[in-house]
Amino acid sequence: MRWGIRAGSGTGTDRTYLLGALGALIGLITLVLPFQPAIACLTVGFAGQGAWDVWAGYRGTIPDSYARRRMSATLMVCAVLVAIFAVNAA
Repeated sequence: MRWGIRAGSGTGTDRTYLLGALGALIGLITLVLPFQPAIACLTVGFAGQGAWDVWAGYRGTIPDSYARRRMSATLMVCAVLVAIFAVNAA
């Protein structure tokens, strides 16, 4: 999403690209982790990216409507990941 904003309006910095790529790389690394640490890593990563997007919406650097939808999606995905973690831990 951030790359699209950068391409369309030119806003953002190179750090935005690096952090976005870092998140994707960490997500890729979870493929080789054991199940429990992978789910925990995905939960933390998704929550972090969601918090970043919501914060950017409050600052006005991304559309507010996107930030609201992102918050809802982040809460739902994180709840499902936590449930998967809890069920698998039992």
